[in-house]
Amino acid sequence: MDYSLENIGKGKGFFLDFDKVWIDKCFYINRNEEKVEKVNVLTNSAKTTIVRFMDNDFIKVDLHQFGLVVEIASFDVSKFTYFKNDKIELVQADNSYGGGLSGLTPARIPQMEFGKINMFQMSKQQNQLVAFLITNPDGVNDYYYRIGMSKDI
Repeated sequence: MDYSLENIGKGKGFFLDFDKVWIDKCFYINRNEEKVEKVNVLTNSAKTTIVRFMDNDFIKVDLHQFGLVVEIASFDVSKFTYFKNDKIELVQADNSYGGGLSGLTPARIPQMEFGKINMFQMSKQQNQLVAFLITNPDGVNDYYYRIGMSKDI
């Protein structure tokens, strides 16, 4: 499957595996500042896959750890923002201003509260492919979770 970010933004199918994954719990301090804590529920061998099986289908994110595969997110994206310059290329979907995310499934990772996914982003920069999911726990306004994934390209 083609996995250029531009084609992902156009709704094309793709399959990507990431060999690094981490979770940050981000506390709001004020409008311009946050405090970040690592959530230590993953091993160094944890991996993720992000896949869209068919064009314009939903996107699925799976966590691979301890020989198990757990779906941590599944969502539709009706609109991506695509951007490219000489330093970075990225696609992003979020729920701001009418957004492009719908049919959200709460992230399913131990020690994290259930919440809706509010942003999904993938970027190519400095020989890395990096993806982020932002999820806000239901009924919580003090913090959010940032699930990060990366691989060398």
